[in-house]
Amino acid sequence: MSAEEDVLEAVQYLERDTFERLCLTCFEKLGIQITNFKAMDDKLIAEGTVERNGGTTDYIIKFSRAIEEDPLDELKRSLSPSTEGLFLTPLNLENSKADHERIEIVGGKKLYRLLKKFDLISRFDLVKDESPSKVLKEKGEFFLKQGKYDRAIDLLERAVDIDKDLSDAWKLLGKAYERSGEEEKALEAYESASESKPVDIEIAKEKGRLLYELDRYDEAILCFESILENSSGSKEVWNNKALCHLRNGEYEESIDSIEKALSIDPTFENALLNKVLIFEGMGEIKKALDAVEDLIEKVPEKAKYHYAKSAYLVALKRFEDGKKALDEALKLNPEHEGSKRLRSRLEDKL
Repeated sequence: MSAEEDVLEAVQYLERDTFERLCLTCFEKLGIQITNFKAMDDKLIAEGTVERNGGTTDYIIKFSRAIEEDPLDELKRSLSPSTEGLFLTPLNLENSKADHERIEIVGGKKLYRLLKKFDLISRFDLVKDESPSKVLKEKGEFFLKQGKYDRAIDLLERAVDIDKDLSDAWKLLGKAYERSGEEEKALEAYESASESKPVDIEIAKEKGRLLYELDRYDEAILCFESILENSSGSKEVWNNKALCHLRNGEYEESIDSIEKALSIDPTFENALLNKVLIFEGMGEIKKALDAVEDLIEKVPEKAKYHYAKSAYLVALKRFEDGKKALDEALKLNPEHEGSKRLRSRLEDKL
């Protein structure tokens, strides 16, 4: 590729706010005083004035990421009066005899010439001296953030084809597959990431989480245990391991893991909630009540926890106490559906 093509391609992958800064810097270098502008993912359109030949000229300029310059007609459509709030003086453009000199499109070769003229290519890091695999990885990550998963997968697959030890690319590829609904391929990508970088705990966490979501609890437990061998201080991993044991009906192991999570952070809401659910799964309603009261003490503002407390109290036939907890739930959220249904049932008990 030529230097021009490299730069224009790099512009395609700039974050939106960086592209906006690039455009605004060009306006500043051109001496244009902006009165109004609108930025979009692929273009920025601005209205302003510039001093020329001793006078002030109105200008409307569109900066485009496009490799090829857009036709003028496309810009005119962009500037129609239907674009409410875009310009201070849109009616000036209704006149078909409008001075075309004041309507500029900056894209393709014209954009490259400006970037080169104002020495903005290096300033915005538009030419990277990197390996092809890393460039592909960065582009894939860009499209992943944009939600364009097919493009991301294509670029990331090409990156790992070039460098099979590029663990970051494997990890991103796993995320792209997962968000595309291809969980098994995502799992394979996470496993490849782990093989290329065995000590990366974050990759192992992603792998364990996905195994859990695929109902492969025994494998997830082994994954979380391998993490804890190297990093026993992760409350999230202890909590996730507890959930796997809970799904397997291994209540004692689940409680043990939850207690480990809470020993690291006694205020960890997810673990406090899961402790409640474990006791409920065991049929230990009194212990579930004690656990939810501990949860409410640390997180008092959520109606659903007061509702759970009320439900346990009602199950224990402590109807008056159940009503008080339910009143608190409805005070926090009058529209909480579970609380409204329980109130109807409780009225028959009192």
